[in-house]
Amino acid sequence: MPPASNHDSQVPQWADLLTSQEYEHFFKCLNRYFASKKLHIEIQEGLVQITNDTDNLFGGGVFGLYNLMQSCKANRRSKYQQLINSHFDTVISAREAQAAFEKLAENYDDVRHYLAIRLYDNDFFQTLEMDKTSSRILADTLREVLVFDLPTVIQTVSTELIAKWNTPADSLYETAIQNMLANYDFELESHEINGDTLIAVSENHFFVAAILYNITTYPELIGTYGSLLAFPTRDLVLAHPINSKSSVFFSIRLAQIAGDFYENNPGSLSKRVFMYRDGKLTDVHPSLISIDSEDARMLSPELTNLFEEIPEET
Repeated sequence: MPPASNHDSQVPQWADLLTSQEYEHFFKCLNRYFASKKLHIEIQEGLVQITNDTDNLFGGGVFGLYNLMQSCKANRRSKYQQLINSHFDTVISAREAQAAFEKLAENYDDVRHYLAIRLYDNDFFQTLEMDKTSSRILADTLREVLVFDLPTVIQTVSTELIAKWNTPADSLYETAIQNMLANYDFELESHEINGDTLIAVSENHFFVAAILYNITTYPELIGTYGSLLAFPTRDLVLAHPINSKSSVFFSIRLAQIAGDFYENNPGSLSKRVFMYRDGKLTDVHPSLISIDSEDARMLSPELTNLFEEIPEET
């Protein structure tokens, strides 16, 4: 389980990693930044929306604050203003780069080598109101989003632009996959946890999850009955090969580990556990239930069935 937060009633639930003093300072720094640009903001459920962006400086978008909050938490309060300024100045720079790139992007052959796929938690994706962004469901709670992987920014690909390319969507996603596998490396590090193997796949880039598209070339990640996978942050994948009945119960421990990474590190992606088997990714996150006033974990139906399939060890 992720560590319980000491929630303060003055701190909203989405920011409960912060103390009341830290949140107050975070909020002041956030308001100070936008006030310096004569912009008004509304904050709700970890999202900030600019209400008077008449110059279209930020494109009228809605921006998540959770990763920014995590970055601030990992630093001294004296650094909050600098981190917030840098974060939103980068958003402005990205908007300017986007405007220059949009003209070039109308010709598919000129930009196809920039295509990539970024994974999103589906619930979080829905809050961003990105209905005009090209995406598709990868698993029950995980979504693939088509993006441009540019030198200074990652930019989503609009459905309007895709219509101009006159290229099948499946072909675009396949091109994106091949680009990522050609452009990025993956470092694997194996750990033993009470006799169970956990492999961490990490690198200093946002496309570590792309290893999923080439997972069969890493036999150490796949057991006899598939793999348990978690994508807690954009630069980390956790994998456990399923070889025995004990592997099935390891999903509970993996949920705890993934939750810890998700809650306490920038670039949060998903706190859920998935099973990869026979080329398919399925959400198998254990359910939290209450038994006699005690919290307990219950295995998913998929893992319960798998447990019955795996023979007893002799």
